[in-house]
Amino acid sequence: DNSGWMANVFTATDDETLAAVGFYMVSPNTEYEVYVYEGCTGYDPRSGTLLCSMRGVQDHAGYVTLPLPQDVNVMAGGRFSVVVSVTSPDADYPLVMESAFSDYSSAASAQAGESFINFNPDAYSWQDVSAKGANCCIKVYTQGRSQEDGRTLYVDAQATAANPDGLTW
Repeated sequence: DNSGWMANVFTATDDETLAAVGFYMVSPNTEYEVYVYEGCTGYDPRSGTLLCSMRGVQDHAGYVTLPLPQDVNVMAGGRFSVVVSVTSPDADYPLVMESAFSDYSSAASAQAGESFINFNPDAYSWQDVSAKGANCCIKVYTQGRSQEDGRTLYVDAQATAANPDGLTW
């Protein structure tokens, strides 16, 4: 089929604001829907509270980074999911996943309960692909919300005046 759903479940490591999501489109003119939920439980990434959603059509294939239409705040230790639906014209495999392959993507990893696919969202039959060592290629980009985000930078000009690149102040 040329459509499907994929989802990744994340645990926030700090109090942060979700700014954008990224994923692959396998063909031009792909229709997409993106949903962000917090407090998802078990093996259903669409459980919990819907925080944000958006939809559109992407005119080119490849990796896209899409800004979220509103700020989405998550708390340290909180679970949230990014759920993506795609319909890719002329594509037999619309969902992009990765798994570890020696000398190619050997750093790819996933833990059980983190990454899911679904070809029948009405039946809520999510398959945990992370249990098989794969994960959906969905990223989330954040902005920190802590007081430490705005810092003053001091430069000691004496210590850096002589440098091998010949840079001057």
